[in-house]
Amino acid sequence: MMEKTKTFLQHCLEGTMQPSEIHDAVEAYRAGDKKGTLREYLGFDPYEYEAWGREGDETVTEIVNAHRKERTLREVRVAQVMLKGLFSLRGL
Repeated sequence: MMEKTKTFLQHCLEGTMQPSEIHDAVEAYRAGDKKGTLREYLGFDPYEYEAWGREGDETVTEIVNAHRKERTLREVRVAQVMLKGLFSLRGL
């Protein structure tokens, strides 16, 4: 189970939890003292939390991978859109 001082995201980055264990983290939050919001407990920024709620559990892996590159999900997605646009302008 998660330590109270570390977020779910931190655990994923350290390898002590997997993105697929997000529901375990949610249950731990619900069963605990609820100091802060679920978003804070998970370690997601507002964009990541909204994306997870809107897009589903597959997004958690994308969030973790972004943070492994020291980026947020939003930063990674913006870069992908910019690259896609650049390549389409060049006719590639």
